Amino acid sequence: MQLPEIVRRRAEKFLQKFIQEHAPAHLRDQYRLEYRVRRSSITLYECRPPWSPSVKKWTKRLIAQFRYNVEEQQWSLYYPNQGHRWQACPNIKPSPDMKDLLHVLDADPAAVFFG
Repeated sequence: MQLPEIVRRRAEKFLQKFIQEHAPAHLRDQYRLEYRVRRSSITLYECRPPWSPSVKKWTKRLIAQFRYNVEEQQWSLYYPNQGHRWQACPNIKPSPDMKDLLHVLDADPAAVFFG
């Protein structure tokens, strides 16, 4: 199921602010954060430039995934486990406001997002 347009716009607004704060413009040739919207989820990536002249693409590392439950109108936060499968964050309740989950991501209390 697709994200409702108003929910998507609001989430992207918060994500763009988060990205600007955590990957300032003067560092974007070395580090950036990107996200991808797919159906009712938004996946956040950390991107790094090619580490070798023979490599052309930036590398991407999964950081977090936000999943929206349309029926409950709430976001849930997930982290990638060692096998790159998404795990629900323990002890983090779903929230109707993605901003709440971005605060959890920023604090990273269990060091599962940014290490």
